[in-house]
Amino acid sequence: MNHIDGLFSKIKSAFASAERNKSDVSQACEVCCGMKIDPAQIEINGQYLRLNVSPAAKSIIFQKKGKILESLKDKIKPQILDIR
Repeated sequence: MNHIDGLFSKIKSAFASAERNKSDVSQACEVCCGMKIDPAQIEINGQYLRLNVSPAAKSIIFQKKGKILESLKDKIKPQILDIR
């Protein structure tokens, strides 16, 4: 039974870190661009960040992409390389 508890705790911690990473991305976008992005609109796949927002919002985010990636450099491991 202890093995199952260990498995569940690992799964729970993985989901918690994914939510924390999405919250960090949302905060970075708000600080750098002045836009509040809902964490539900953010997908992190490996080293790539995908935002499900309007084209106008993506345009503003891509203009400030370097600043956003720089602010996320120390917060998210593995490091995010690109925003799509």
